[in-house]
Amino acid sequence: MKDFDYISMIHKELVGELPDTDAVFLDQWKNDNEDNLATYHDTVEIWKLTSNYTPPKLEINVSRAIEDQLSRIRQESAKQEEVSTAKVVRLKPIQWAMRIAAAMVFVLAATFVFQSINGSESYTAGNSVQFVQLSDGSNIWLDRNSTLTIDKAFGENQRQVALEGKAFFDIARDESKPFIIDANQVDVQVLGTSFTIDANDDTPLVAVKSGKVEVKADAETKIITKGQQLEATNKGSLNESVVDINEAFDWTNEDLSFKDAPLSKVFADLENHFNLKFTYKGGLDLAKCPFTSKSLANTPLQDVLDILELTYDMKIVKKSENEIKLSRIRCRK
Repeated sequence: MKDFDYISMIHKELVGELPDTDAVFLDQWKNDNEDNLATYHDTVEIWKLTSNYTPPKLEINVSRAIEDQLSRIRQESAKQEEVSTAKVVRLKPIQWAMRIAAAMVFVLAATFVFQSINGSESYTAGNSVQFVQLSDGSNIWLDRNSTLTIDKAFGENQRQVALEGKAFFDIARDESKPFIIDANQVDVQVLGTSFTIDANDDTPLVAVKSGKVEVKADAETKIITKGQQLEATNKGSLNESVVDINEAFDWTNEDLSFKDAPLSKVFADLENHFNLKFTYKGGLDLAKCPFTSKSLANTPLQDVLDILELTYDMKIVKKSENEIKLSRIRCRK
């Protein structure tokens, strides 16, 4: 097993998401030697000490933070051994964990202050796709290890964000405020549409699922529509091609599984998966309507609607092939 795998595997074990096959490997790793076993117990203690910390409006990659702190402590320990022949006494796991936890809290707090000072908000996905709903009603799915930064003046007289990595955007239409994304070497501007931006390397890719998207590179500007994609070149030009809609946009929630997910996310994922639109009266806080289900990816749409109808006693009317009207949603306490 690679050394860098154990942190994420321990985290998955603690939250009950570790597959049985990985559990066998984790067991073998921690029982391989005393240092591995001690590290395992230390990491568990760190989890217990930091699990209740919730940074305001900021998603923290806990696994990465823990690993960084462990790496720093190992480096510091190695330096101490080089400059001193004094007897080295290993800290008890709980003492070590408390020192790391204290350092983590300091780092997290400092990061939040920096964000507050700059007036912007950032969302970073960890080891899974993260759903973000913006104040204008736009829905965004961030791919693993991707970051979305919201401009401090977002919603006032403009809608501007920056993307590092990959994301799927389903933008609420507002003709008075175009939605602008700064993504690596391209700028993307839309009024209201759905599309993916993959800016993980020097040749960003923009693929459109619905509507119209304007893409600007250094040397060229193009407009593409449903089923088209543009790839930026190192020379600042844009190469156009066709995209398979059925395959290009199913990564957001491939198995359609949910765990205490707000209905707003459930509706958004279902819209993306089944290529439809839910409409319902405003005023209802769907964040207070949690929904949990195993994979619905292979479940027919009508069966999914029946599940929602029974769960929330809602009235469902199919207005057209791609539009479904919902009313009388009763959230369970």
